[in-house]
Amino acid sequence: MLSVSRINSVNHAMNYYEHDNYYSKEKEEGREFTEWYGQASEELGLKGNVRHHDFNKILNGHSLNGEKLLKGKEKEQKISFEMFFKFQKDIAETINECLVEEKNKESIKEIINEFASSRDKISTEVFSKYEKKINSIVNSDSNLDIENKMELKSKIKKSISIYKKSVSRRPAFDLTFSAPKSVSIAALVNEDSELIKAHREAVKYALSIVESEYSRVTSIDKNLNKRINENSGKISAALFEHDTSRKLDPQLHTHCVIMNMTKHNEEWRAINSDGFFYNSKKIGAIYQNKLALLVKELGYDIKLNSNGTFDINGYTEEQLKYFSKRSEQIKELGATNQKEATKLVKINRDKKKVMNLFLKKN
Repeated sequence: MLSVSRINSVNHAMNYYEHDNYYSKEKEEGREFTEWYGQASEELGLKGNVRHHDFNKILNGHSLNGEKLLKGKEKEQKISFEMFFKFQKDIAETINECLVEEKNKESIKEIINEFASSRDKISTEVFSKYEKKINSIVNSDSNLDIENKMELKSKIKKSISIYKKSVSRRPAFDLTFSAPKSVSIAALVNEDSELIKAHREAVKYALSIVESEYSRVTSIDKNLNKRINENSGKISAALFEHDTSRKLDPQLHTHCVIMNMTKHNEEWRAINSDGFFYNSKKIGAIYQNKLALLVKELGYDIKLNSNGTFDINGYTEEQLKYFSKRSEQIKELGATNQKEATKLVKINRDKKKVMNLFLKKN
């Protein structure tokens, strides 16, 4: 299984990935297994374990010696179409509530729709440009008195500011690869370290596809007068392996924190992350297929599931359910699909607990 998400701040990344493991025996005091991955990491001198200090520097867009890598690029961050359409909806609701003249409603809608003329994403500078146009229309509206005009412009400004904040530089993206529950049980509870190695190999294999096919940068082709995406073939990823879920069940998974920068034509550029999100099912399937092959090579008998995943034969439904409290909780909360499940997990997320448990090997 693969989940993909944006990391919106350095603090978010630093806090989330400091994690205590229970089952792992490789590190002192159960600390997580970490590792740098990718050609961009090698060029930056990042090898072996992920150190807190190095991680912080790279997240902030600096090299290990403090050099700023993304020179002058921060102001060029873009907003996604998903955010744009929400912005469009909010503005429409606001002007309807304030009883703006019909002709002015249409004019404002036309201005908002001009955002869609961008073929890729919407830059922050465009917001300021169109905010001025909208304010000009509001000022000319005969249905509104001065107080209503001030109120409407204030609401529009507030709405715009929310979306401007959303386009501040995203330091990284999180691709989390999770092993099937039966593999987690066999690897962690039954202490088969070879399965952990298989998981790591499958993760790196999937990342090699991400690096070769989806480490893209967006450029302007002046001859064709359009945006084009090109592969750099280089990523810098910090790998953090965890062994428990938030319900403290055995859950072997790896957070692959891919930095929002890659080197293309000798220049450090922000990554176009669309490839991560649009191809998440394919990338997840690549991980699952590789892991299934490696698990079979270790002598395990596996069975394929209808959802494209697999499990190790020999575990009963009761055993799998016993170690799947989180998924059962999601079902109880009423999630019918992955999107709903993700929202419910975030809303009802339990804080990590300090535990002192003793599990006997089955």
